[in-house]
Amino acid sequence: GPPDALPPSIPKPQPPLPVGNPPGRSLPAEGAARRALCRRGAPLGRRQSDESKMAAGTVPNLENKLFVGGCPPTSDEEALRAIFEKHGTVDEIFIMRGGSRSGMACAFVRFATQETAQRAIDAIHGNVTLPDASEPLVVRWADAPGSRGRESRGRQPNERRRSGGDRRSGGGGG
Repeated sequence: GPPDALPPSIPKPQPPLPVGNPPGRSLPAEGAARRALCRRGAPLGRRQSDESKMAAGTVPNLENKLFVGGCPPTSDEEALRAIFEKHGTVDEIFIMRGGSRSGMACAFVRFATQETAQRAIDAIHGNVTLPDASEPLVVRWADAPGSRGRESRGRQPNERRRSGGDRRSGGGGG
């Protein structure tokens, strides 16, 4: 056969890998592309957790539900409905009293459409003050159920044992 053909048992010589490169540089192209995606924060099938990292109240929810904070404890559904219905059809109003240390109440207002809910946020947030209230209303998109507690409850369990860098002191943590 021709002189440059190698017998099948000997693999063709591969170009040597560069030495001294930062680890992970010599990955195949698809791995590098996936790393770039992760770095850019593209959602890889974990949409919910991405949304909860955004500023609270900036993400519309499927129910067109708004959180309304800063309601005085005396506020009632009629007063809120009068304010919010100027901006569109209100499907439901739910007032929660006594939950906060300040004594203020909060409410959830559900609109028929996302556009009217957004219009209400733009018009009311920081601009409307209810009677008996010292501050204007806070109006934002309500958090999706479950998106809120996950991160605040998941604080590092070893926060208290910060002193002393000795890792051999045993104790399994959480």
